[in-house]
Amino acid sequence: MDPTAFRAHFPAAASHTYADAAAIGPLPRDAAQAAADAIRGLSERGALVFPGIFERANRARHRAATLLGCGADDIGFTDCTSSSMSLLARMATHEGATRQAFVTLRDEFPSTTVPWLHHGFTPRWVEPASDGHYPVDAIVDAVTPDTRAVVVSQVQFRTGARTDVAALAEALAGTDTWLVVNATQAAGVVPQDVSGHTATTVTGLKWLCSGFGTGILHLSHALRAQTPLPDQGWLSQRDFMAMRNDRLDPLPQARAVELGGVGLARLHGLDASLGLILEAGPDRLQVHTLGLTAALREGLEARGAVLITPRRNARRAGILSALRSDAEAWHKWALDQRIVQSMRGPGTIRFALHGYNDSVDVERLLEAWDHTP
Repeated sequence: MDPTAFRAHFPAAASHTYADAAAIGPLPRDAAQAAADAIRGLSERGALVFPGIFERANRARHRAATLLGCGADDIGFTDCTSSSMSLLARMATHEGATRQAFVTLRDEFPSTTVPWLHHGFTPRWVEPASDGHYPVDAIVDAVTPDTRAVVVSQVQFRTGARTDVAALAEALAGTDTWLVVNATQAAGVVPQDVSGHTATTVTGLKWLCSGFGTGILHLSHALRAQTPLPDQGWLSQRDFMAMRNDRLDPLPQARAVELGGVGLARLHGLDASLGLILEAGPDRLQVHTLGLTAALREGLEARGAVLITPRRNARRAGILSALRSDAEAWHKWALDQRIVQSMRGPGTIRFALHGYNDSVDVERLLEAWDHTP
């Protein structure tokens, strides 16, 4: 599927200059229809929709596994990254109180760090290099004998700096330090291979364009074998339809994190969005997105803008952030012009371009940048 065909699936791309996938990705038409059909079916047929829930959830699970490069048994669904990280932090407490530190990055989004802080883990902050990216050596050097986990985003939400998580996984291989990757700002526009991760979290709300409540959690086989899940529910059991209330028989698969009734509408929408992303191809979406952000960067720099996103392709993805003295006023003015972007930090305008954007969007963003509100 070429970019023009991909764009045609997104009504928001026709009505707005939509450069804000890093905040909320607009739902493609098929995903919105799938979610609406799910709700309508529940209204019109009630319990008769029950078998279809699991069929659609299973397809979404296999598509998520294809996207991340793992097996379907490694995928469970949660509400969001905060839920996934909270569960992982609780799993980490099972290891005892002797390893109570985690290594993380200075620019992390709160969903990455707050759950670990809440569960008593002490952060070791890694500072970025001069261009904003985080060298793997600096992350590994921060690991000490009391480090339980390295917890990092693959792409930083504010600066767009991209970490080489494959090299990080290789550096940590053979150790008992967990590698937990928040791939929320990467999955969909950066091809994924989670084979070296202990766990991976993704919120489909953003680059997967799946709407609210679509958290994907990858749990490696090694983690599941060594560390029990902190919670159990009726759907977490092997033969849940037997409805036994007098014993525990947990599933060995990651879907054991789904304790009760699955989110019908959200999984229908997620399945449709994942199907579209996979058809378009994350490799092709990455090439297209990097090209657009490079053109936007060139235009902004020609206008004297200061960029805080690393320049090299390997150190960035779909986010491009620029400094502007009147950022707050410009941000509000641009929204009024149907130019959707975000403020992320004082004086910082964040653009986030996806496969549904095109060169006309870039031109409009540059023309808007010239405006003084």
